[in-house]
Formats: sequence, structure tokens, C-alpha cells
Amino acid sequence: MLTKRYCCLKKKCEALLAGKEMEKGIELGKKYIEKYSSSYFLKFMIGFLYNMYSWRSKNKAAADKYELYDLNIY
Repeated sequence: MLTKRYCCLKKKCEALLAGKEMEKGIELGKKYIEKYSSSYFLKFMIGFLYNMYSWRSKNKAAADKYELYDLNIY
């Protein structure tokens, strides 16, 4: 049952990251990770999103920042 909830949370994050509100998607992902800090599955999914959507950032420094979020999740 939790996996279904985590997938729903991932979809919300992904919608923001894929749209025009990338920063909101990152902040939402951080909130979910703080709320469900013991879930490595959720951390994996959100980290994957950070990594996959980092290319959409406006410059190299921002992309590196998003990738750092991914590395520091665990």
C-alpha cells in the first residue's frame, strides 16, 4: 500500500519537474524525503527524478546543484 502512495508522490514531483516549476518540484521532493526519511524506495525514486531532470536547468551550475541533491539524499 505504501508503494502506491510513494508512486503518487513521485508523480506530483515529476509533474512539477517536467513543467515550468522545477524549483517547486525540488522543494516538494525534499519535503517528502524529510517526511518519509526511512523510505529508501522513495529516496531512490525522487533522486532518480532529480538526476533525470537536471538537464532542464538553465545553466551548468544549477544542473550541478540538482545532481548534488540527488547525491545527498541518502
